[in-house]
Amino acid sequence: MSGNGPLEGTRVVTFGSFVAGPMAGQILADMGADVIKVEPPTGDPWRHQNPIAENESRVFLPLNRGVRSICLDLKSPQDRNALGKIIATADAVVSNTRTDTAEKLGIDYDTLSAQNPRLIYVEITAYGPKGPRASMPGFDLIVQGYAGAIANEGKLKNGQPEPVWASSFIDYSTGYSAASAVMAGLLERARTGQGQRATTSLLANALAMQCLRLARVDQMPAPSQTWFEDELPRLQDRGADYAEIQESYQASVRPLEYMVNRCLPPCSN
Repeated sequence: MSGNGPLEGTRVVTFGSFVAGPMAGQILADMGADVIKVEPPTGDPWRHQNPIAENESRVFLPLNRGVRSICLDLKSPQDRNALGKIIATADAVVSNTRTDTAEKLGIDYDTLSAQNPRLIYVEITAYGPKGPRASMPGFDLIVQGYAGAIANEGKLKNGQPEPVWASSFIDYSTGYSAASAVMAGLLERARTGQGQRATTSLLANALAMQCLRLARVDQMPAPSQTWFEDELPRLQDRGADYAEIQESYQASVRPLEYMVNRCLPPCSN
């Protein structure tokens, strides 16, 4: 990129902690945006995990590089007034705060767009903005289980399922989606002059990351679909434990890899 990046001159305000929201802010900052992270008086909780200095940690720094922070108590009228001045100068907002909490603090789309109608507002939720789980909190690990990623991964330890530990891949993919939504919204605003609200969720991205397993073709069911409809009920009826169910599932969805791992002798030097 030439200069300071294509988003130079764009201001983004972020509300959120942990991974998905901060990741979106960092991506936008890398592209030249002036990103202001609004933190409560106690700070982002990850400032205090695995600390390397006061209010700094190994898990906070890699997700907030290039981002400016401001401490505001949004329950205070004075601090909410200060936030209003920042929002008036902003082009976009990224929030991964629960919807009911955002409304309570006055940082929801309706409240902020009334102050700045040209605002692009991107909301990150756990399970989407509608439905019975819309107001529920969620983290990468929880959604790994709910979306089937742990089952698809197929790892067992002492007969129990193991999640993906190497990366919070659902959080990271959600961060990229949120950053993309901001850029798409800015492009649309350049055409229409109007702000808008966009949403993404951990669940939506968890499912998207597993699309090779989830895609359905009419009259040509995937191996996983056939196993789920035919074999799983039989295993459950006879009381099979999780390890046996998982072994059966992996053999059906990854037959070649399963055969290689189980049937071929190990390589020797």
